[in-house]
Amino acid sequence: LKQRFQGKIVFASVDKCDNLSGLMQKLRAFKRFLRENPTHRGKVVLVQYLVGSALGQDDETSTLLQSLRAQVDAYIEQDDQSGLKLVDKPGNTQGSTADHDIYLRIDVNTDRAEHLALYRAAHVLFDTSVKAGLNLGPFEFITTHFDDKERASVTIVSEFSGCSRVLIGSLRVNPWNTTELTAACERALSMAEHEKKERLESNLLYASENSPVEWFEDFITDLRRAQKKEGMRVEHIGFGTKLRAVVVNQNFKKLDSHEVLRAYQVAKNRIFFVDYEGTLATDVRQLYREYGAPKGEVSDLKSHGAAPSGQVLHCLRSLCMDRSNTVVVLSGRHRKMLEEWFGSVERIGLVADRGFFWRLPLVTGDQWECAVQQVDDTWKTYAFEIMRQFVDRTQGSFIENKGSALVWQYKDADQHFGSWQAKELSAHLKELLFGFDVDVRNENGYVEVGVRGVNKGTAVTTLLEKVTQASGTVDFVLCIGDDRSDEAMFEALNKLVDPSETEANVDNTSQLSTTDGESHDDSDRGADAGRKALDLGRDALSGPVFENSSEPVAKMTSLPGLRRKKDLGGLGGQASFGNLGGKSYGNLCGLGDGDELTPMASSQRRFFTCTVGRKPSAANFYLNDTDEVSELLSTLDLQRRRRSSKDMPRSQSLCVMSELCSRTMERN
Repeated sequence: LKQRFQGKIVFASVDKCDNLSGLMQKLRAFKRFLRENPTHRGKVVLVQYLVGSALGQDDETSTLLQSLRAQVDAYIEQDDQSGLKLVDKPGNTQGSTADHDIYLRIDVNTDRAEHLALYRAAHVLFDTSVKAGLNLGPFEFITTHFDDKERASVTIVSEFSGCSRVLIGSLRVNPWNTTELTAACERALSMAEHEKKERLESNLLYASENSPVEWFEDFITDLRRAQKKEGMRVEHIGFGTKLRAVVVNQNFKKLDSHEVLRAYQVAKNRIFFVDYEGTLATDVRQLYREYGAPKGEVSDLKSHGAAPSGQVLHCLRSLCMDRSNTVVVLSGRHRKMLEEWFGSVERIGLVADRGFFWRLPLVTGDQWECAVQQVDDTWKTYAFEIMRQFVDRTQGSFIENKGSALVWQYKDADQHFGSWQAKELSAHLKELLFGFDVDVRNENGYVEVGVRGVNKGTAVTTLLEKVTQASGTVDFVLCIGDDRSDEAMFEALNKLVDPSETEANVDNTSQLSTTDGESHDDSDRGADAGRKALDLGRDALSGPVFENSSEPVAKMTSLPGLRRKKDLGGLGGQASFGNLGGKSYGNLCGLGDGDELTPMASSQRRFFTCTVGRKPSAANFYLNDTDEVSELLSTLDLQRRRRSSKDMPRSQSLCVMSELCSRTMERN
């Protein structure tokens, strides 16, 4: 080959004969390059090898091969005596065989040695594939020029080829842009020699350090990492086109209200952490979404929502009447809105703006406390302006103001385009907000900018500590939520136990966190979001568990007043309760007025974490919808009133029992 094209610069390529190789785009671009740069004519040639066992055997390849024959000037054929020979195209009378510009070799049986020989003799690799995930040609070309000293080679690769992402020393081109292809050919010839050597050394370094064997080993490692872990099970969730397989913990199951009632009966100091929208009430935020770029300032973003129903308020009031109960409602809404909705409920605790503000009458009275000492919202103005630009360019996206966080939602937009825009937006935000005490998170379906260290998980930890200091040991916790922000509550409760103590317990007490978040509005993306929390919650302990007061004291996390497993209400223990009653109860309210529950030892304590919707979660249990959450709370309310009626005079007790029976019959 070097003898045949002595004194000329050779552009070379080896491709399959199919439309994905971009062969016609390559030939047209090379001819245009010679027309626009006539000084290079006769000094450069293009040598194209065609390989493949199906050459000309089907209509598609036959048509393409016929078009290629019409574009080339001459052929390269095997010569038994001298190796290779140049053959004129039939009917071509322009110049000698050695003076042509484009040469084509068609050989089904061309072996790898001949490919490498072409790469060795060539000066420029010209790859224009329109789709090539695993393209080894550029790597082979680079390695054949490992000892270039006089003249370094140049690699032109298609941006639709997988190797273009790693061969950073190559010239990346769009094969559909003929102007860009001709410019790349001109640059390959005019590039300074020192730049050619730097680019070649960069590519050669990657090719020499990453062999196919190492790639294969990494691929096998990824496969092993993706296999179902021990103690996990695969469930199919959804219906129709939304059906998907998700991995959940072996112990993840529906919340057994029978066990909740048993724990509620024997507990002396109880605390409820309940999310509002999507848990206590149906989430109606999607009904008020205003698409398009918002007008005005970030403070003008409207916050829509529905007030709690009378039944929800009645259950909350009733639970708060019991001095042994502490009820906390958590939401992403502003303080003023939560006060309007729940201000009529005495002794209720409120957490606003996803944990940024909180109020606990037992500790703070009617005063709101802030999670940070100095509030600086100037970052919101900058983030809002950037997000507004991305709302303009992404149809179906919108901005939400979460108080301590600003969220750009794109789950209603095209997912592929939305994910590209999300990556660009998160990069801009990280660069612009550098120096502010905020975190930028690019999650599945949204990009969130929030105050660092502020979430519902930290709020739950703080309130649990305050309640423990004010009223003693907490022996019953019921934590219910539905979306990604609530996963922080579940993980915070799971992480309160010392990992060394977790390993000492029986294997079936361990509950793995299976997601780092999922929106209840669009639970289809829960499987993707679940991978991260599989690692985060691997050491998290399952609830509900019990322990005896005779158990040894365990070392706990750094919460004052929660140093012992005994104080935490049984986050450690020896057994896991999923369904000790032996059956699942569908009618939650019916349990409130059934037979007397079997009492449990007073030293047994319970922590229940529950998500709304059957999906991967860091919670230990799930309920199907908001109706079942309301039924569970109503059941606890009925049980409380039933027990309190025993201490009343007989006439008043009969009135209460009559009311309970009437309410149960109406509900049934």
